[in-house]
Amino acid sequence: MLVLYSDGVTEAENPSGVAFDDAGLQLVIGQHWWQDLNTLGTSVLRAVDAHASGAKIADDLTVLAVRRPVPLPAVTAV
Repeated sequence: MLVLYSDGVTEAENPSGVAFDDAGLQLVIGQHWWQDLNTLGTSVLRAVDAHASGAKIADDLTVLAVRRPVPLPAVTAV
């Protein structure tokens, strides 16, 4: 899986001025990596919004996730 994101995601701050940061992003990806990509992206954006706790987010929030399909094992005739 490859997750691309704009700097607005990791630089989003809460009211105390603490950034969401790479650690926040890694935590969300670690919790949702197995879900469909739409859910993963939505989860990242919701986590950033929750972190901001109503503070204005000054930058864009962009998340793009792609996953290479896992090949199915070959079935041999018996």
